[in-house]
Amino acid sequence: MIYKGRKLCLASVENIAERLKFERAIKEKEKLYFELAENAPVGILRCDNKGNILYVNNKLIEILGSPGEEETKKINLLTFPLLVEQGLSGKLEECLKNNEIGTYELEYTSKWGKRVWIRVHIKPEEEDGKVSGALIIVDDITEKKEMEKELYLLSITDALTGAYNRRYLLSKLEEEIERAKRYGEEFSIILFDIDNFKKINDCYGHIMGDEALRRVAKVVRERIRKLDVFGRWGGEEFVIVLPGTPVEKAAILAEDLRSNIADIVLPCNERITASFGVTEYEKGDTIDSLIKRADDLMYKSKNEGKNKVNYLKK
Repeated sequence: MIYKGRKLCLASVENIAERLKFERAIKEKEKLYFELAENAPVGILRCDNKGNILYVNNKLIEILGSPGEEETKKINLLTFPLLVEQGLSGKLEECLKNNEIGTYELEYTSKWGKRVWIRVHIKPEEEDGKVSGALIIVDDITEKKEMEKELYLLSITDALTGAYNRRYLLSKLEEEIERAKRYGEEFSIILFDIDNFKKINDCYGHIMGDEALRRVAKVVRERIRKLDVFGRWGGEEFVIVLPGTPVEKAAILAEDLRSNIADIVLPCNERITASFGVTEYEKGDTIDSLIKRADDLMYKSKNEGKNKVNYLKK
């Protein structure tokens, strides 16, 4: 530029100290967030709207049992067969499509064979007003689920014998009666009582009585099917619910159990026997009427000399 015959140079001076300070603050925050994510006690991953994994932290790699970040990123969250099969891909797709947050719990077996219960929290991310992907938080809740299962089993199990308790038996009887009413399916029950149990307790003490109950329960569990429900009705009395079983077949099982129980010899050299009543569900039966019929048949066995099976033929 020429001014009054002299060459001049124009220059603008900007103080960039504040801008540099701001950029450093942003980088420091990004570094902090990255360190927090890497050391978080939960699994964290980000994906794009096509299901490709963009970021995965150390905890998620641990939860999945993955050999490392590279292998984990090979998985597409929307198309990987295990994720599709176990329903997670569908949940993610729904969240991305509707731009909705979702939280789900599922039992998951990873590509690397690790089986875990996980809670998955999906939060879609937006860019320019469109869903660009999702932030996914994964929490390992296996220990919590195992504890819940253990507490549930304790609530339905007789502590002494390991058989189901009366409350659980009542719920299964209700289910079977409802199924019989709705679909016409048959089922039978066996009710049996250990003979001379008071004598065992009186002569040898409650410890021996407890041992008798445990041994009888063991014999029954080893003989019945997985679908049969065996429980302690109260005291020395037990009930077995036999789905899809006519009374004749139930009576055959009862006779086998009677024979097997009679082979038990306690440490005090006393033998155990039991008396049985067997009946089948009849139209109009309630739990009370069904149990009473089996109970009457069991007492008939007692009155006929014990160590016997009585059943009501249809």
